[in-house]
Amino acid sequence: MKELINNLEELNRKAEKGGGDARIEKQHSVGKLTARERIDLLLEKGSFIELDKLVTHRCTDFGMEKQKFAGDGVVTGYGMIGKRLVYVFAQDFTVFGGALSETHAKKICKVMDMAMQMGAPIIGLNDSGGARIQEGVRSLAGYAEIFLRNSMASGVIPQISAIMGPCAGGAVYSPALTDFILMVKNSGYMFITGPDVVKSVTQEEVSKEELGGVGIHMTKSGVAHLSAENDIECINYIRELISYLPGNNMEEPPFVVTNDSLTRLIPELSDLVPANPNQPYNIKEMIESLIEKRYISSQADLQNQSVLAWDMGRLVLIARCCFECGYITEEKAWCYMEEAHKKCCAVYGDWKEFASGYVIGRCMWGGMKQMPGGIMGIAEGLLHDPESPWQKARLHVFEM
Repeated sequence: MKELINNLEELNRKAEKGGGDARIEKQHSVGKLTARERIDLLLEKGSFIELDKLVTHRCTDFGMEKQKFAGDGVVTGYGMIGKRLVYVFAQDFTVFGGALSETHAKKICKVMDMAMQMGAPIIGLNDSGGARIQEGVRSLAGYAEIFLRNSMASGVIPQISAIMGPCAGGAVYSPALTDFILMVKNSGYMFITGPDVVKSVTQEEVSKEELGGVGIHMTKSGVAHLSAENDIECINYIRELISYLPGNNMEEPPFVVTNDSLTRLIPELSDLVPANPNQPYNIKEMIESLIEKRYISSQADLQNQSVLAWDMGRLVLIARCCFECGYITEEKAWCYMEEAHKKCCAVYGDWKEFASGYVIGRCMWGGMKQMPGGIMGIAEGLLHDPESPWQKARLHVFEM
C-alpha cells in the first residue's frame, strides 16, 4: 500500500511539472506563466478542484508511446472567483506546445459539460498550436466535439477565452465561437495558420503581429474584445469581467448599488443624434453620457461609501418611538437625535450625499438585489420638491 501511495505522489509531482523544468523555464523567459500558475492567479486560493490530473494520451504512432505526460497538456477543473463558481481549462504549452489530442479534447469537453450542467461560466486559457498532428483525424474529431459544445453553450452560460500564447487552427476557431476574447500583447496570437506555412505556400513573408497579433484583431478583424499587457493583467480583466456577468441565462446579473439619480438630465443627448439619418454619430458619446461617472463597482467600494445615514435615521426613529412609549424622557430623546445630527454633519456635505448614504444603507441592511423604488422616490422628492424640508433648511444649518 505504501508503495502505491508513493507511486501516486510521484505521478502527482510529474503532472504538476508539465513538460519539465527546462520547458517551464523557457516559458518564463519569454514572459509567460505556466497553465497552473495562471489558474492559481485566476481562482481564489485553495478553491481549485482539478479533474483528470493523471490522464495521458493513447497514441502509439510516430513513437508517441514513449512521450507521455500526466494531464496531456491541459489542466481542467473548477473553483471560485470571489463567491462565483466557474469552470476553467488552461492549455499547457510546455507539453507538445499545448497541441490538442483525443484525450486532451475529452478533458475540455468534460469540463464544458459540467459547466452547462451547473449553469456556471466556462473560462478557457488558450496557449496551443492547434490539433496534435501525430493523432491525425482523432484530434480533429476532438475539436469538432468542442465546437459543438461552444454552440450548445452559446446564450446559456458565459464563455470567456484568453489568448495567452501563439494559437492556430482549432485553438482559434473555438475561442472565436465564445462570448468574450482577451489577448495578451506580444505573446498572444490568433492564426488560421502560422507565418511559416504562409511563406512556404505563397512565398510571402509576413510577421506574427501582421498575421494575427493583438493590433490586427483589435483594430481590423474585430475578433478580440480586450487586450492586456501581460498574463497577470489579462487574468485580472477576466476576474473583473466575471463580476459583471450572470452565471447563466436563468440568472439576473450581479446587482451593483449606485447613487446615480433616476431623474438625472443629460442635455448633450439632445444634439447627439443628427436629424439626417444618413449622417453618422459617435455612439460612444451616448454610452459615456448615460453611464454614471461615479459608481460602486465592488463590495469594498460599497463599504467606502458611508452608510451612516441609514444607521442614524434608524436611531432617530427609535429615539422618537421610545419617547412616545414613555421609555425615555423628551430631553433624552433630543440628546440621541442631536448626536445623530452631529455624526451626519461630520460625514455628509449636503442632503444629496445624505440621501445616497441612506439608500445604499437600506440596500445593504435588507440584502436587496435591486434598488428599492419607493425609497428612491421619497429621496428624490425630498431633494427636489420646493416644499421639502430639505429644500428649506440645509443639512448643516442646525449645527451646534
